[in-house]
Amino acid sequence: MNNSIKVKFKSNEKLYKLYTRMRALLISLLYVIKFKEKSKEHLKASIDSMLNNEKTIGLPTTITIEPANICNINCPICETGAGKLDRVKRVLKTNDFKKIIDQVYAHTNTLIYYFMGEPFLNKDWVEQVQYAKKMGINRVETSTNGDIAIAEDIISSKIDFISFQIGGMTQKTHEIYRVNSNLEKVFKNLKETINLKKEKNAHWLTIDVGFIVMKHNEHEVEEFKSFCKDIGADCFNIVIPVVRNYEEGEIYLPNNEEYWTYDKTKFIENKELIKKNKYTNQCPWMYYSTVILSNGDVVPCCEDSCGKHVLGNVLEDDFKNVWNNEKYKKFRNIVNTKQKNLELCKICSSYGISQLY
Repeated sequence: MNNSIKVKFKSNEKLYKLYTRMRALLISLLYVIKFKEKSKEHLKASIDSMLNNEKTIGLPTTITIEPANICNINCPICETGAGKLDRVKRVLKTNDFKKIIDQVYAHTNTLIYYFMGEPFLNKDWVEQVQYAKKMGINRVETSTNGDIAIAEDIISSKIDFISFQIGGMTQKTHEIYRVNSNLEKVFKNLKETINLKKEKNAHWLTIDVGFIVMKHNEHEVEEFKSFCKDIGADCFNIVIPVVRNYEEGEIYLPNNEEYWTYDKTKFIENKELIKKNKYTNQCPWMYYSTVILSNGDVVPCCEDSCGKHVLGNVLEDDFKNVWNNEKYKKFRNIVNTKQKNLELCKICSSYGISQLY
C-alpha cells in the first residue's frame, strides 16, 4: 500500500480496522488457493477476527510453548532475568511436551519454541523439537542468548529457524543488558553453527542474528550489520526494545526515534509509556495464536509473561476445550469491548496476521 494512503487510513481508526481485517481475509484466501497446510484454520481465524467472535470457529496456527522459564543470564528488563516472573521455576518435561504436541499438531503450522527463559537449559530440547517435526509441524523456531548454544545439537534437532540475540558489539556494551553473558562465547557458538550448517548442508535451517538496540549500543548498529554479513548469517534484524515502565525507558530506550514503538512526545512531555498507532478493542493475533507455559497453563499471548491470565491447562484438559472455554470466551469479549481494562494490552502495539510456512 502507498505510504500516503496508509497514513490516511491510520488516521481513521474504523477505516483502518476494516482494512486490516479485509487484508487478513485476503491473505487467508491466498493461502487456501496455494494449498498451504493449515490454511483452512487460518481462514477461520481471520473470520473469527473479522466478526469479533468470542467462541471461535477456528484453531490457532501458531503455538508458543515454553521449554523452560529459567535463564543463565540476568537481563534487567526481562521478568525472568530480573527475578520478577513470580512463577515456579521449571523445565518442560518431554512426556508433557509430547502430550501437548499430540493435542495441537493437527492445526499448528508454526511452533515458537521459547518464551520466558533460555530454551537450551531444557536438556531434552533436541528430542522435543524432533518430535514436533516428526508430528508434521511445518516450522519450529527458537531464540537464544547464545551462551550455551551447541552447533551439533542445533543441526541435529532439524529446527527451522534460530535467532542469536546479542546486546552489543563489545563485551562492555553487551553486558549492560545481557548481564552475565560472555559475548566472545556467543560469537564462537554462532560462528560454529554457521560453519556446521554449511558443512552439513543443513539447507532447512535459517540462522538469524538479532541486535537488541538500546541507548548504550545504538552507535554500533552499522558495525553489527557488517559483522553479520562477514560471518555469513542468513539474516539479521534490529530488535526494537521493549520496556515495562517510564523508568526503564529512561535508562534503555535509544535516542533515535526510529527504534521506538512508543509515542516519544508523550514519553517526554507526560512521562507516559504509550505505544504508537494503538487501536482499541481489537487483537487479530489472539485468534491465530496462543501461549502454553512450561507447566501446561495456557495464557493469551506473549505479553502475559507472569501468567496472570491463565485460561486453562492442557496437561489437565484437552486444548480444544480450553480454547473455547468460558474463561477464553470472556477474555476475547473484554479485548473486543473493554480492552483498556487489560494491563497486558496497554503497552502492546498489537501483532498482526499469523504467517503460514
